[in-house]
Amino acid sequence: MTPQRALEQLLNIRVSGVGAVGSLVMIQFGELRQVSDNKGGTKSIGEFAIHLSCAWRITRNDSIIAGFGDWEFRESEHRQTKVEPRFKSLVHQRLTSLDQDCSSHKHFVQSIEIGVAGAFALQCSDFLRVEVAPMTSYDDVEYWRLLQPESEEPHFVVGFDGFELV
Repeated sequence: MTPQRALEQLLNIRVSGVGAVGSLVMIQFGELRQVSDNKGGTKSIGEFAIHLSCAWRITRNDSIIAGFGDWEFRESEHRQTKVEPRFKSLVHQRLTSLDQDCSSHKHFVQSIEIGVAGAFALQCSDFLRVEVAPMTSYDDVEYWRLLQPESEEPHFVVGFDGFELV
Protein backbone atom coordinates (compact mmCIF):
# COMPACT_ATOMS: atom_id res chain seq x y z
CA MET A 1 0.00 0.00 0.00
CA THR A 2 1.30 3.49 -0.86
CA PRO A 3 0.76 6.71 1.13
CA GLN A 4 -1.72 7.85 -1.54
CA ARG A 5 -3.72 4.64 -1.26
CA ALA A 6 -3.62 4.69 2.55
CA LEU A 7 -4.78 8.30 2.83
CA GLU A 8 -7.51 7.84 0.20
CA GLN A 9 -9.41 5.94 2.90
CA LEU A 10 -10.09 9.36 4.47
CA LEU A 11 -11.79 10.87 1.40
CA ASN A 12 -15.29 12.13 2.20
CA ILE A 13 -14.84 11.28 5.89
CA ARG A 14 -15.38 13.90 8.57
CA VAL A 15 -12.56 15.39 10.63
CA SER A 16 -14.09 14.66 14.02
CA GLY A 17 -11.45 15.74 16.50
CA VAL A 18 -7.91 16.91 17.14
CA GLY A 19 -5.68 16.82 20.18
CA ALA A 20 -2.21 16.23 21.51
CA VAL A 21 -0.59 13.96 24.05
CA GLY A 22 2.92 15.04 24.83
CA SER A 23 4.37 16.08 21.49
CA LEU A 24 2.17 13.69 19.48
CA VAL A 25 -0.68 15.32 17.56
CA MET A 26 -3.71 13.14 16.86
CA ILE A 27 -6.40 13.85 14.29
CA GLN A 28 -9.57 11.73 14.43
CA PHE A 29 -11.75 10.97 11.40
CA GLY A 30 -15.24 9.50 11.13
CA GLU A 31 -17.85 8.91 13.79
CA LEU A 32 -16.53 9.19 17.33
CA ARG A 33 -17.12 6.44 19.85
CA GLN A 34 -16.24 6.14 23.54
CA VAL A 35 -13.67 3.59 24.69
CA SER A 36 -11.89 2.98 27.98
CA ASP A 37 -8.60 4.77 28.47
CA ASN A 38 -5.64 3.56 30.54
CA LYS A 39 -6.56 5.85 33.47
CA GLY A 40 -9.91 4.22 34.27
CA GLY A 41 -11.93 6.77 32.31
CA THR A 42 -13.08 7.03 28.72
CA LYS A 43 -11.88 8.76 25.60
CA SER A 44 -13.35 9.49 22.16
CA ILE A 45 -11.80 7.86 19.12
CA GLY A 46 -12.71 8.00 15.46
CA GLU A 47 -12.93 5.34 12.79
CA PHE A 48 -9.47 6.46 11.63
CA ALA A 49 -6.71 8.51 13.23
CA ILE A 50 -3.49 10.10 12.07
CA HIS A 51 -0.69 10.46 14.62
CA LEU A 52 1.85 13.14 13.72
CA SER A 53 5.35 13.23 15.15
CA CYS A 54 6.87 15.50 12.54
CA ALA A 55 6.36 19.08 11.34
CA TRP A 56 2.74 19.97 10.52
CA ARG A 57 0.34 22.86 10.30
CA ILE A 58 -3.41 23.35 10.05
CA THR A 59 -4.65 26.31 8.05
CA ARG A 60 -7.91 27.94 7.08
CA ASN A 61 -7.80 30.27 4.09
CA ASP A 62 -4.50 32.14 4.47
CA SER A 63 -4.20 31.79 8.25
CA ILE A 64 -2.34 29.22 10.31
CA ILE A 65 -4.68 27.89 13.00
CA ALA A 66 -2.02 25.75 14.69
CA GLY A 67 1.40 24.49 13.78
CA PHE A 68 4.43 22.53 14.87
CA GLY A 69 6.29 25.73 15.81
CA ASP A 70 3.63 26.55 18.42
CA TRP A 71 5.13 23.94 20.77
CA GLU A 72 7.82 26.47 21.64
CA PHE A 73 5.44 29.08 23.03
CA ARG A 74 4.24 29.11 26.61
CA GLU A 75 2.85 32.01 28.62
CA SER A 76 5.85 32.35 30.89
CA GLU A 77 8.29 32.39 27.97
CA HIS A 78 6.50 34.55 25.45
CA ARG A 79 3.69 36.70 26.85
CA GLN A 80 2.29 37.98 23.55
CA THR A 81 1.07 34.48 22.65
CA LYS A 82 -1.70 34.86 25.25
CA VAL A 83 -1.62 31.20 26.21
CA GLU A 84 -4.26 30.59 28.86
CA PRO A 85 -2.74 29.19 32.09
CA ARG A 86 -4.72 25.93 31.84
CA PHE A 87 -2.84 24.97 28.65
CA LYS A 88 0.69 23.58 28.47
CA SER A 89 1.50 25.40 25.23
CA LEU A 90 0.02 27.38 22.40
CA VAL A 91 -0.44 24.08 20.50
CA HIS A 92 -2.71 22.70 23.22
CA GLN A 93 -4.72 25.92 23.30
CA ARG A 94 -5.15 26.09 19.52
CA LEU A 95 -5.91 22.38 19.10
CA THR A 96 -8.54 22.54 21.86
CA SER A 97 -10.22 25.41 20.00
CA LEU A 98 -10.05 23.50 16.71
CA ASP A 99 -11.41 20.36 18.40
CA GLN A 100 -14.43 22.38 19.57
CA ASP A 101 -14.84 23.68 16.00
CA CYS A 102 -14.78 20.10 14.68
CA SER A 103 -17.53 19.18 17.16
CA SER A 104 -19.84 21.92 15.92
CA HIS A 105 -18.93 22.00 12.19
CA LYS A 106 -18.56 19.16 9.73
CA HIS A 107 -15.22 19.31 7.94
CA PHE A 108 -14.90 16.53 5.37
CA VAL A 109 -11.69 15.45 3.62
CA GLN A 110 -12.16 16.50 -0.01
CA SER A 111 -8.76 15.82 -1.57
CA ILE A 112 -5.30 14.51 -0.82
CA GLU A 113 -1.95 15.72 -2.11
CA ILE A 114 1.12 13.53 -1.73
CA GLY A 115 4.55 15.16 -1.58
CA VAL A 116 8.01 13.68 -1.27
CA ALA A 117 9.69 12.08 1.75
CA GLY A 118 6.45 11.47 3.65
CA ALA A 119 4.84 14.87 3.07
CA PHE A 120 1.12 15.18 2.37
CA ALA A 121 -1.81 17.57 2.61
CA LEU A 122 -5.50 16.97 3.29
CA GLN A 123 -7.82 19.60 1.86
CA CYS A 124 -11.06 19.67 3.80
CA SER A 125 -14.34 21.49 3.44
CA ASP A 126 -14.70 25.00 4.91
CA PHE A 127 -11.18 25.80 3.62
CA LEU A 128 -9.55 23.73 6.38
CA ARG A 129 -6.22 22.19 5.36
CA VAL A 130 -3.83 19.84 7.15
CA GLU A 131 -0.25 19.93 5.89
CA VAL A 132 2.40 17.45 7.02
CA ALA A 133 6.06 17.94 6.14
CA PRO A 134 8.68 15.72 7.77
CA MET A 135 11.80 17.80 8.41
CA THR A 136 14.43 15.49 9.88
CA SER A 137 17.14 13.37 8.34
CA TYR A 138 17.53 11.25 11.46
CA ASP A 139 17.25 7.67 10.19
CA ASP A 140 15.39 6.02 13.06
CA VAL A 141 12.26 8.11 13.36
CA GLU A 142 8.57 7.75 12.62
CA TYR A 143 7.02 10.77 10.88
CA TRP A 144 3.36 9.81 10.97
CA ARG A 145 0.98 6.88 11.05
CA LEU A 146 -2.56 6.20 9.88
CA LEU A 147 -4.52 3.73 11.99
CA GLN A 148 -7.95 2.45 12.87
CA PRO A 149 -8.02 2.87 16.66
CA GLU A 150 -9.05 -0.13 18.75
CA SER A 151 -8.83 -2.32 15.64
CA GLU A 152 -6.69 -5.30 14.73
CA GLU A 153 -5.94 -3.70 11.34
CA PRO A 154 -2.25 -2.94 10.77
CA HIS A 155 -1.04 0.65 11.05
CA PHE A 156 0.35 2.42 7.99
CA VAL A 157 3.60 3.96 9.25
CA VAL A 158 5.79 6.48 7.40
CA GLY A 159 9.32 7.23 8.52
CA PHE A 160 12.80 8.01 7.27
CA ASP A 161 13.11 4.61 5.61
CA GLY A 162 9.82 4.85 3.72
CA PHE A 163 6.52 3.26 4.63
CA GLU A 164 5.26 -0.05 5.92
CA LEU A 165 2.30 -1.79 7.51
CA VAL A 166 2.94 -2.74 11.13
